[in-house]
Amino acid sequence: MKINKIGLALSCAFMMAGGSAHAEEYRLAFSKGEQIEIIINNANQDSWCSAKLKLEARYQATPNPEGLARLMPKIGQLMKTQCPQATQLSWISTSHGKQLASGNSSAATGWVLNIDPEAAEEQQKTNDIAAAPASETPLASAEKPTEAESNQAGSKVASAEATAEKPAQNTTTSFLAQIRKTEEKTTESPIANVTAAQTEAPANEPRLPVTPKLAFEVNGWKPNANTQEVLKTAKLTEVIDQNGCKLLVSLENTSLNLEYTQFKTEGLDCQNNIAQGPGKASIVRSDGNILNRASDYYFSKGLALNTELTDLDSLHIVAANENGHQLWLYLGEDPDEKTYYLLGLKKGWGSPFGPWSISGLDIITEQNDIFRKQNHILEQVNKALKQHPWLQEKANNLKVSFFSDFKRGLLENQLQGKLYSTNLYRNYDWRKKQLPPWNLTALQGNNYLFQKDEEAKREEARLAQEAMWKKQQEERQRIYEQQRLARQKQQALYAIASQEERNLQQFNGFEKALQNGDKNLLAQNLSGIEFTPFGRSDYYRLMHGRSKEVSLLVRINKVDNDAAQANWPYPLKLSSPVQLEKGWYWVNGKASLDKNQTETDKLPVIQVVIDSPSHLLKCEQALCKDLENPLALTRLASKNASWDIAHAQSVIKEYEEAKKASY
Repeated sequence: MKINKIGLALSCAFMMAGGSAHAEEYRLAFSKGEQIEIIINNANQDSWCSAKLKLEARYQATPNPEGLARLMPKIGQLMKTQCPQATQLSWISTSHGKQLASGNSSAATGWVLNIDPEAAEEQQKTNDIAAAPASETPLASAEKPTEAESNQAGSKVASAEATAEKPAQNTTTSFLAQIRKTEEKTTESPIANVTAAQTEAPANEPRLPVTPKLAFEVNGWKPNANTQEVLKTAKLTEVIDQNGCKLLVSLENTSLNLEYTQFKTEGLDCQNNIAQGPGKASIVRSDGNILNRASDYYFSKGLALNTELTDLDSLHIVAANENGHQLWLYLGEDPDEKTYYLLGLKKGWGSPFGPWSISGLDIITEQNDIFRKQNHILEQVNKALKQHPWLQEKANNLKVSFFSDFKRGLLENQLQGKLYSTNLYRNYDWRKKQLPPWNLTALQGNNYLFQKDEEAKREEARLAQEAMWKKQQEERQRIYEQQRLARQKQQALYAIASQEERNLQQFNGFEKALQNGDKNLLAQNLSGIEFTPFGRSDYYRLMHGRSKEVSLLVRINKVDNDAAQANWPYPLKLSSPVQLEKGWYWVNGKASLDKNQTETDKLPVIQVVIDSPSHLLKCEQALCKDLENPLALTRLASKNASWDIAHAQSVIKEYEEAKKASY
C-alpha cells in the first residue's frame, strides 16, 4: 500500500510537470476583493505581452460578472505601464473549467468590458447562477482552497487530483500544496501584486474622471457644463471628414474656404459620428492641393490631442479662453473646500487641428491663506495630483497652479487672482522602465500671497510718497498763490499810485495855469455829443445804437421820482444812483438814444446813465463857475468827484512801503 501511494504521488508530479510544459499558462493578476483570477494561456512571464491579448477570467467563488466589469478597466490601466503595445484584448470567463461568457475590451473605449452577443444568453445563465444557491460536489469543495492559492501550474494539479483515486487523495495533498507554494513564490507576477494591492486598498487609487456636479461657485465663477457654449467661446468649428465623422478645428485667422476644403482622416474610430482614438488627419483642397499634411493625433470627442494624451478622452471641456488658444478639462471638485480641479490645454501652432497639449494643472479654490505654510501646500498639491491616473502615471513635466479667481488669475493674468504655482519634474527610470513617484518633499514655486503682501507694502509706500508729494505741491501752490496775489495787489497798488501821481501832477498843472490866468480850463475838461449834418458824428452813432461817455455841465429843470430832465446844453434825461435836485451839475456817464421816448419835436430822447455818486458834482453857481479851481478841475479830469490830495498822497506812500517790503 505504501508503494502505491508513492507511485501515485510521483505520477501526479509527472502529470503536473508535463502539463506545465505542454500547456503553459501565466497568472496575470488576482483580485481578492472580486475573487477573480486573470490567466493568459500558452504564455509565461517573459512572453505574455502582445498587441492582442487573450485572457481567461476564472471565478474563484460564485460567478461575478459585475466584478469582472469593474476589474477590467483596472487591468487596462496596468497595461499602459506593463504592456504599452496592447491596444485590445479578448476574454472568456470560466467557473470550474466551464466557459460562461466571452467578449473584448480596447484602449480606445477605456477598457470597458464588452460581451459578445452570442454569449449574452450564457451570460444571463451566469447571472442566474450567481443569484441562486448552488450545492457543491465533494470534489469541488476539495478544490476550492487549493485553487484560490494556486497560479498557472495549480490548475493542472487540480485536474490531476480530480482523476486520482480516492485512497491516494489525502497522501498527495500535502505534496501538491508544497509544489504550489514554491511555484507561487517564483512565478507570481508583479502586475498581480499591484492589482491585488489596488483591489484591497481602493482608497489609495487616483480618482477617476467623474461627471461635473458644479454645485458651487468660487468667487462668482464655476465651470460651464454646456460644452457647446464653451466650444463657441473657444472659437472651435465643427467639420466632418470623408466618412461623416465630426472633428473640432480652429479656423480663426485662416483663409480656408470650407466649400472647397476636405478634412481627411485615417485609422480613427467614429463613435456616435464623433472622431475618437488614434489616427491621422489632413486638410486637402478640392483641386487636390494639400493644405495641411497628415499628422498623428489622438482624438477625444473630436478634439485633436497630442498622441501621448490617450488617457484624457473621457474628460469634459468646461472652460475656454476667448482667444481660442486655451481650454480646460474638468478633473474633479471638492465642495467642502470649494475647489475645482482643471487640466489646461493649449493649442499648437501651424494647423487647425492643433494639436492640443497640456498647459498645466489649474486649481480654482477659496482656500487662500493656507498657501502660506509648506505642509498645507504639499497637501494641496498631492490632492490635486490624485485627481486623475494620468497625472500619477504619465506626466513628467507639469505646472501646478492655484487661483482664487478664474477670470482675473487665469484669463487676465492678474496678481490679485493668483495664489501659488510650482513646476514639477521627474525623469523616466530606464532600469525600472517606469516613472518614479512625484518628489513633493521640498517644493520651490511662486507664492503669490507673499508677492501680494510685498505689492501691498509697495503700494502703501507709493501712496505715502504720493501724499507727501501732494502735500509739498499744495504748499508750493499756496506759496505761489500768495506770491501771485501779492504781485497782483502790488500791481494794482502801483496802477492806483501811478494814477494818483498823475492826478497830483494835473492838480499842480491846474494850479499854475490858473495863476497864469489861463481861461477855458473848465471847458477843456468837458466832453459832449457832437452833431453835424454831414458825416458820422456822435449823434449819428447814437442813432445807430451806439453809446458815448460824456462829461457835461447840465441844468436840471425837472425832477421825477426815478429820473431828472435837463434842458441845457440840450434836452437830456438823467438816470442817477442818488436823488437829483433842480440846478446846475457836472455829470459823467454813458449817453444813448431812448427811441421809445421822444421830445416835443418827435426826436428820440438822449439818456445819460450816471453809474456812481463820484461821477457827479452839485454846482453852487450858474454854469458851474465855482468849479474853476485846481481841486475841482482835477476831479473833473480824473472823473472822480471825491478825489482829494491827502488820499492821493497816502496811496503813493503805501505803494512805496510795499515796494520796499517786497525787496
